[in-house]
Amino acid sequence: MGNSSQGAVLPGQVQAVIQGAGISIVANGTISVDSQTVVGLMKLGQTAGTAAAAYNSYEWPTTTGTAGQQLTINTVGGITTLKWDDPDQIPWTAKGQLLVGTGVNTQTLLNVGADGSILIADSATTSGLNYTSNFVATTGSTGAANIPAGATGARPAAPVTGQFRFNTVSLAMEYWNGVAWYTIPASTSGLFVDKTSATGSAAMPAGTSLQRDAAPAQGYTRFNSTNGTLEFWDGAAWSSVASSSLLGLGLTTNNIYTVTKVTEAAVPPTPGAGQTQAILGSTYYDTTLGQMFTYYSNSGSPVWVAV
Repeated sequence: MGNSSQGAVLPGQVQAVIQGAGISIVANGTISVDSQTVVGLMKLGQTAGTAAAAYNSYEWPTTTGTAGQQLTINTVGGITTLKWDDPDQIPWTAKGQLLVGTGVNTQTLLNVGADGSILIADSATTSGLNYTSNFVATTGSTGAANIPAGATGARPAAPVTGQFRFNTVSLAMEYWNGVAWYTIPASTSGLFVDKTSATGSAAMPAGTSLQRDAAPAQGYTRFNSTNGTLEFWDGAAWSSVASSSLLGLGLTTNNIYTVTKVTEAAVPPTPGAGQTQAILGSTYYDTTLGQMFTYYSNSGSPVWVAV
């Protein structure tokens, strides 16, 4: 039953279809091929051009493949057959693995990173990629950033200007200003003291005497626009910081001698009833009496006495 359009008939042989594994021929000559069980492969040309290339050189595998395998062409000893094989030859072993190119027609297998890590470019690795946990994560788009935190001794050895972290010892945010670690001062009101520049001046709160804080904490400082002085709350009262001509402790000097100054009363002081701003050792010159007084401890009871 040879047919020259299906290929050249080999010398001494006749082309035919023989009933066998996967091939059946019924009484009327109808031929059926079961592709699941057929052992040999018969390729039929569909056109005059392809008919000349008809052949039955391939043999189908006699066993089924395994998961992930494909049919590939295999040539051994000049005989070409089909076999089940893993075409990429990549030993996949776990989920999340990636096949990464390393050069021209070369590749490597990149294992998945730790949970929560991200994939970044890294030219130092074979694959050119790497998983890292060194990034600022957030709790959500409207949440908060997870800022690096640690003790003072855990600071980076070679910080870069602008890097910041939370110090678990001082319980404050800090940043590297290029020379040293600087603590960002906290404020219950969420405000910080502003400045004009690194070598300029600080912008202190300013206002009249009536605009002072109702319940200040000790050390609070402000500029009093009523009397034109810088003042601070000493824990009991607002005290003005003296100018450069005053030494800050109620003293004035002309580089020759020092004079203690206290607030002059409307009337001359009465011995034993000293002025409230005086301290032991203060002196007072009354311009009305033309007399000098001093404030000293009289057996533990401070009194004003005439000099």
